[in-house]
Amino acid sequence: ERLHGALYSAKTRAPILGTSFAVWGGTFSAFDCSLQYIRQRDDHWNAIASGFLTGGVLAARGGWKTASKNAVVGGILLAIIEGVSALLMKSSSQTPREQALMQMQQEKLVKDYQDKHNAAKKTAEAAAKDGSVLSGLGGLWGRKHDEASTGESEGSSSSSFSSEGNLDAGTASMIANNM
Repeated sequence: ERLHGALYSAKTRAPILGTSFAVWGGTFSAFDCSLQYIRQRDDHWNAIASGFLTGGVLAARGGWKTASKNAVVGGILLAIIEGVSALLMKSSSQTPREQALMQMQQEKLVKDYQDKHNAAKKTAEAAAKDGSVLSGLGGLWGRKHDEASTGESEGSSSSSFSSEGNLDAGTASMIANNM
């Protein structure tokens, strides 16, 4: 029975609370945008002053005393919100100097990577021109076969090897292009 009463009360008060919140938000936004236009600045003072003005305007029907109290409460609430927001932003964000140092470090890493990649590409291209095998293959395929010990002639090697047992230029250039 108690839960049913709470749900009924929430249902009946929801439109009233929603409307009040919409009016408060609209008034606050109107003051905030107006202050930004007038002052030509977007800072915390606009929000604090907007909270002050919104609190006062919405309580104006209750008289000067009520309007001034609500204006002070609105200003204080927005000052607390903006202060906490500023502290969180300051503690979680980097300074411009830290951002510049990090960017320089990242640019150096990218340059080092590009230099290594270009050097490896030049080595592969040189190997393709010479017809030799890259040293990273351990000489397994680049080892010259002794005709007497293997009994193979020069013409019996596979199509990807030259007669000396090295990679032919086509295969080496394919490796160079894939790097």
